[in-house]
Amino acid sequence: MSKLAKIAEAIKARFEERSDLIDGMMTALISKEMLFMLGSPGTAKSDVCTALCSAIGGNYYSWLMGKFTTPEEIFGPLSLKGLESDSYRRVTKNKLPEADIAFLDEIFKGSSAILNTLLPVINERVFFNDGTPTKIPLQTVFGASNEIPQAEELAALYDRFSLRFVVSRMQSDGSATNLFKRIASKTALAPIPTITLAELAKEQEAASKVTIPDAVIDTLVQMRREVDEEGIYVSDRRWVQAIRIVKGYAHYQGATEATMEHLEILKNVLWSTTDQVKLVAKIVNKHTNVLGEKITEITDAVQSILESFKNKEIELAEAHVKFKNANKMLAALGDPKINKKLGREVERMKKMHLEFCRTEFGMEM
Repeated sequence: MSKLAKIAEAIKARFEERSDLIDGMMTALISKEMLFMLGSPGTAKSDVCTALCSAIGGNYYSWLMGKFTTPEEIFGPLSLKGLESDSYRRVTKNKLPEADIAFLDEIFKGSSAILNTLLPVINERVFFNDGTPTKIPLQTVFGASNEIPQAEELAALYDRFSLRFVVSRMQSDGSATNLFKRIASKTALAPIPTITLAELAKEQEAASKVTIPDAVIDTLVQMRREVDEEGIYVSDRRWVQAIRIVKGYAHYQGATEATMEHLEILKNVLWSTTDQVKLVAKIVNKHTNVLGEKITEITDAVQSILESFKNKEIELAEAHVKFKNANKMLAALGDPKINKKLGREVERMKKMHLEFCRTEFGMEM
């Protein structure tokens, strides 16, 4: 395993049901793109960021933004000596302009003065200090919010966050049990490996050299057409960012040439609103991962079964049989030992079925 993969696995061991997010964060680091997390407070967004940033050498900046947050808190106070000489220069020590990685919680609640300054910081890695453009070392920004911005003036900033993840509370009782037991017993976890900025730069350079065959480009063009036909707007900027993300994801997966499977990461790039998430996943899976599409169909069917039972539209026995058949269909898709994604879904569905039986039947499977 590469250092990055080892870091990811160590962090995944600490956070239940966050594997996809952590893979996305590693991809963001490798491709030097921005990542946005949509989720309610208390879903470990900042904790995951802190764990990852503790493994990366360099400066880490974190701030919870609000309507009363001032530019001084983000970019640094004005230099008193500078003011004496009619210079509007900021002292940026320990602030965002000197950070290698940043986490901005509730990012869209900042003032227009802050948000406008963030645009060149995020897009060009440039901070204008007293009107002078200064290159900054920023690798990536992880942004978080409990809502998608609706105001038109926030659209430009939102568009800069090319990788997007919906972060929900833990869905499985099994995941909750694992977390609670670990906390209750104070189980010591293996330390998270580290990587220097110089080593990260080599990974980024290698990712930039990943090739994308014409067949994969053709698929991207087809995806673009289908996304447009569904009325989902994706800017040209984000399509360009998507190329870098695919390269970064392919390198993270250990490849030197991108394949159709590596386009799967675009499920977390092409949506803008939550009602587009499943539709985008269906479009991407159709082209890149037939198995993934079938897995999604089965897991969606199980959610429908549980919802129908909850609404008393079907009886307990019928729900149990349908749940059992869905598990069989999932297991028949392939070898879960070879396909890790399938393996994770098979185990997750088994746990869900077990919990269903325990709750409704009072029995063990």
